[in-house]
Amino acid sequence: MTPTESDEDLLSRLYREVQDSESEGGFLSNILLEILAKVSAPWMEFLASWIGLQPEVGIPLDKSGTGKSFVTVSQNYWTDDSGKEMSESDYVSIVHYVYKTLTADITL
Repeated sequence: MTPTESDEDLLSRLYREVQDSESEGGFLSNILLEILAKVSAPWMEFLASWIGLQPEVGIPLDKSGTGKSFVTVSQNYWTDDSGKEMSESDYVSIVHYVYKTLTADITL
């Protein structure tokens, strides 16, 4: 893993290794599958809470923060009808950070 590689990159790489080892069978495939299940659990729990399948656990996301994993906080600026400059923080999904085993129809 390189310093610039994200958690999602590591999980995707491990997933590909599991897929490759399944064709060979044997105990290594089972071990890699168990490792993938363990290391991807926090990411999957965050995803499930983000899309509303389970309640948020731990420290909740806050729009004053920087985000977490594939969700970041972005500042939006606009001018209202009276000409006043306005701004608001909002959550943004970074699609290329989403676990590469999820299909495009799930991530959009």
